[in-house]
Amino acid sequence: MKNKFNHYIKITLVNENKFFGPGVYDLLTLIKKEGAIKTAAQKMGLSYSKALKMIGNMEKELGSKIVDRKSGGITGGESTLTEYAEQFLENYKKFEEEVKSYSEKIFNKYF
Repeated sequence: MKNKFNHYIKITLVNENKFFGPGVYDLLTLIKKEGAIKTAAQKMGLSYSKALKMIGNMEKELGSKIVDRKSGGITGGESTLTEYAEQFLENYKKFEEEVKSYSEKIFNKYF
């Protein structure tokens, strides 16, 4: 049976609490690109404090630093992802792609 609908999978990682999903992934990817939490938050339509909370929650749940922050001055601050965060993003993306690929096969089997 060929259908006109599809499915959607959103992967959220959980420790004691939910700490990582598409929103945090996008935030960290923008921080990497922009070099600033504030700019990344603005581009996502988030407040700076919300972005800090998302980062802090992830760091707490993983017990590892995710973003290195340097205070500004005249030229402004700088934020970079830690090596751990870079690897985490890469692993999450690979995991997500594999899950979605498998999910597509199962979906097509039943629908």
